[in-house]
Amino acid sequence: MSMAPAGATWQAPSQTQTFRRSYSTQLIAFHGVSKLSPIRNKSCATSTLMLGVLLALATSLPPAMAQDAADMQRQLKMLAPWVGETTILVVRVQPDSVALPKPEQLGLGLSQELQAATARYFEQGNLMLQQAKVLADGRDLFGVVGLPIGSMPSAAIFREHTTDESDTRFLAMAKFMQADGRLHGGMPMIVPRDGTALHGKPAPDRMSAVEAALRASSDFPVQLLVVPPEYVWRTFRELELQLPAEVGGGASAVLTEGVLWASIGFDPGKLKLRVVFQSKNADAAKQLAAFIPRSIASLVETVPPQVAPSAMLKVFANLPRIKVEDDRVVAEIDDSENRAAALISLVSWVEQMQSRLGGRVNVNQYKQILLAMHNYHDTHQWLPPDAEQRDKQGKPRLSWRVHLLPFLEQAELYGKFRLNEAWDSPHNRPLLEQMPDIYRSRTAQGALKPGYTTFLAPSGKGTLFGGDKPTRFQNVVDGTSNTIALVEVAPQLAVPWTAPLDYQFDPKQPLQGVAVGPDGRWMAGFADGSVQSLNRKISAEVAQWLFSMNDGKPIDRNDLEPVESSAKAE
Repeated sequence: MSMAPAGATWQAPSQTQTFRRSYSTQLIAFHGVSKLSPIRNKSCATSTLMLGVLLALATSLPPAMAQDAADMQRQLKMLAPWVGETTILVVRVQPDSVALPKPEQLGLGLSQELQAATARYFEQGNLMLQQAKVLADGRDLFGVVGLPIGSMPSAAIFREHTTDESDTRFLAMAKFMQADGRLHGGMPMIVPRDGTALHGKPAPDRMSAVEAALRASSDFPVQLLVVPPEYVWRTFRELELQLPAEVGGGASAVLTEGVLWASIGFDPGKLKLRVVFQSKNADAAKQLAAFIPRSIASLVETVPPQVAPSAMLKVFANLPRIKVEDDRVVAEIDDSENRAAALISLVSWVEQMQSRLGGRVNVNQYKQILLAMHNYHDTHQWLPPDAEQRDKQGKPRLSWRVHLLPFLEQAELYGKFRLNEAWDSPHNRPLLEQMPDIYRSRTAQGALKPGYTTFLAPSGKGTLFGGDKPTRFQNVVDGTSNTIALVEVAPQLAVPWTAPLDYQFDPKQPLQGVAVGPDGRWMAGFADGSVQSLNRKISAEVAQWLFSMNDGKPIDRNDLEPVESSAKAE
């Protein structure tokens, strides 16, 4: 991917024309005015609604960024080349200024489950903060995001140069973010692999809005600036769009006139938040101030419970104090009891969403891997690796995960391996860094070494992948629907994805080390291609029967749910 330099000469079409061409028809369809085309880009719909619901969303921002007002002009000068004609978000962060509160400081009587969840998220937050401090190396971190002109938004994360060693550490993070890292103008930068850091040339005339937004929340350690390009609002005005009822309804003028820019300041240590909206004039500010509570109330009534429980939304709806200061609207959250209640509601919701979404993602990963196993078997008449890919003792040189690559649309990567060499040979070992996303854990990313996976097969005597010879499905005496082929293990049991290592379970405690979700269930991929959510309280004997392919033990489905009712993963 090429990145536009500070003095880029690429000439974009008129931004207003491009925006109209890319978004107008989709916006009309979104508002029910026309059925001409579906919404192809979710960011288009997001840009329509974002400022209308900004206050409600801002309260859930993670404590990942901080800001300091010192050397404002110097910082603005560094930022200016990366504020382009499409820029809509600017983030500024100084990790050394961020402090996180301790859960016990909230002073609320929490259930044991919520105490554990809150402590877990605070622990993760502190870990992220420490990592950010290392990356920042005493400097501010900046992020710039632009509206998508094609299929991808523009984006860049950068900071000032400190030392070569520190810059190298910064750039190394790009791999973990599945992005590209490079030096530009002496600054280390991380940019998307499939996007560009800028669309078109820098736009110096937009820096006055960025500076005003920065100053509006300069006393907060966290800043997120929303700076919509004028051509976006001009397009809205010309289309005379009505806002959806879900965010309060009415003419879009309440946003196009009421929000020239928005500045969000957040202090995670004190759990304080302030949002400043710059309006076109005092009248527009008054209309926006009246719209915000209506918008939040509409969200409380219309957001589906599976997205956000109404009880949680009502907590957030009661938090902000809104006032008009001439041509600005200021909304603040600064009430300790309600702040704590909001945080606990948020933690509870995040737990539910992570469990629900993480499970669905895992189900899809399981199914793709299991399908690849079947396709491999259909092609070779056995499961990988075949006899040619084993040493004289029948031990695999490479993991079955490597041999599935051609059946996971990774034939090019597969071609890079020397199949007659061990996984850690001088040639094969560097390929550890190229682990496909299909083997990447969605729930334990921060806890894993690069190139390590938690997707393992049960391994041992009588298992599908535990023998010295390849297994055929016809050898599965117990039936493929009764034999587990794939599990996900806890982070401490993760293995290099290319290594012929799998889940060496203890026969006395066969589920020790299997990843169990907050709901007390674990995912199992069966040899017939099905995926099931199983109770962690099944007996060791039943678990061992499931891992074995030919023990002759019948599986009673009642044994799989010793306490709770059966729940099969969709």
